[in-house]
Amino acid sequence: MYCMKRVGVFIALAFLGLIACTNNKWELIAPKSAVCDTTGIISYAKIIVPILNTNCGSGNAGCHGPGAPHADPNLSTYAGVQTVALNGQMMADIGGTGLHKMPLTGVISPCDTMILRKWIKAGSLNN
Repeated sequence: MYCMKRVGVFIALAFLGLIACTNNKWELIAPKSAVCDTTGIISYAKIIVPILNTNCGSGNAGCHGPGAPHADPNLSTYAGVQTVALNGQMMADIGGTGLHKMPLTGVISPCDTMILRKWIKAGSLNN
């Protein structure tokens, strides 16, 4: 009887382990039901700046802010953001194909990546 319980527990844990391996970590943070709205015009001030502040530390503190240890490129200004957006460095680094895998602390969500890509393809407007 004791052996049967141990086998049952082992099977249950193995099953949970298999399920855990099939989940995407972004589904845990933002379930599939979450909507990624990339329709319409993407505003630099309202949408892009918050994404950069959250992921790149481009505000007053962080990796790519003024006076930061990795301030080059400085992403706290539109000019700095536009430069890396238009020369391809931003998407290459975010996608892991550039010289630097960014952000250093993890990955930008697939939704934020799609938003950044669409904003860049639209000309990286300062709107």
